[in-house]
Amino acid sequence: GYGIVTGGWPGVYELTARYFARELERNRTPLEDRLIQVVPEDKLPAFPAGNLVLVTRGEEEWTESVKRAEAVVLIGGFEGTCTTGEYGRKFKRAVFPLADTGGDAARFYMDMQRNWKDEFLPGINKKRFQVVAREAPQVIDGLIELLDEWKKHNK
Repeated sequence: GYGIVTGGWPGVYELTARYFARELERNRTPLEDRLIQVVPEDKLPAFPAGNLVLVTRGEEEWTESVKRAEAVVLIGGFEGTCTTGEYGRKFKRAVFPLADTGGDAARFYMDMQRNWKDEFLPGINKKRFQVVAREAPQVIDGLIELLDEWKKHNK
């Protein structure tokens, strides 16, 4: 029942959008209702489907996507992924860094572990949060359970 907000870049963004689109197709759910891609107005997205939100290059690429999301899931990454997580915290979004994907997601996860505050994820304790460090694909089931718990607690 969740949607996703992503960027239009090749790599993780593209793969996530494509796999998400395939899952929605199986359930006959319109992609435009659940996939938002925030992309610079002068860029061709790697996967040009879904609801495209065109923005100016720079800070708006991060702020617009985070503003449109209730929670932020970080996957791998280098530099920009940490920036997305920081904007997630700034805009009081739940941030779930999938640690086993490496890169910025792992660094962000460890930063959250070292500096844990209950306000990071109201209703989710530090021990329960550690499910996001599990190996894929098991981490996905744990992530969805956490999202459900967080959403229920934060209605």
